[in-house]
Amino acid sequence: MTKKMIAVFLMIVSLFLLTIVSASASVGDNLRFVPTTINVQSSSVTVEGYFINMDTNYAVKDFTNFEMEVYVDGALLVSGTFGTINPFTVYPQGMWYQSFTFNGQHSLNTGYYTCDDHFYCAFGANFTTIG
Repeated sequence: MTKKMIAVFLMIVSLFLLTIVSASASVGDNLRFVPTTINVQSSSVTVEGYFINMDTNYAVKDFTNFEMEVYVDGALLVSGTFGTINPFTVYPQGMWYQSFTFNGQHSLNTGYYTCDDHFYCAFGANFTTIG
């Protein structure tokens, strides 16, 4: 296995353990975006990763009013608003690959970075539940 796959696997396991602890969580509380790579170019930052739906009963789809912040070691790295994103469905206990490109000026060093457990994302959105 590659380091990237191991990191994603460990993050998924830890997120599922958190779900067990929070038995009264809503569907939104059980939805995460786990970053896997960050590609920093002079005029944009692309974050790739997986939406993970830890809910056992409901799928989610139709994300609108989407906003995201990416952190490393608790410090804000980049943030942006995306509005409505491309249509997809994240099924119960499933995952979906997605990438987000933040355009504009930034003060980050250019390069391609593999995310580990020091990176995390916070996001807000409206979405539809199925189930």
